Amino acid sequence: MGQRVNLQYTIDIDDLPEETRNLVVKAYMPLKEATECLDDLRECKDLLSTDALNCVDNARQNLMNVDYALQDVQNIIKGYLAHVSGVNEPEQHQQTLDSMYGTQSNINMDDLEARLNNFKETFNTIENIDNEEPNQKQST
Repeated sequence: MGQRVNLQYTIDIDDLPEETRNLVVKAYMPLKEATECLDDLRECKDLLSTDALNCVDNARQNLMNVDYALQDVQNIIKGYLAHVSGVNEPEQHQQTLDSMYGTQSNINMDDLEARLNNFKETFNTIENIDNEEPNQKQST
């Protein structure tokens, strides 16, 4: 399998369910192929052969592709949930934009430092959640 790259692009939020569904469908075909390989192995008379080895490798590659597709789905769902649980009030949103682009006349350094610390805590929380999930997958 070739190298993997991370792509990022924007879509209309109304298209998000369909895009997510497409990724789930994308995960289905390699899962089906992996299942067929396991069925072949179950019926195989000579499990200690190169054909069986190739079948096992094929099943593992397909399962890896399923995992990649489901990881993408998981990341989309996490991002969406973070988006809908975030700041949705226009006034607070405008204040955030004002502070980001420096349209306020006075910048309070204590406030800026508090915002940076808040960002770091949020980032660390998200990073900890991401780091915990692979461990949870392995234990199941």
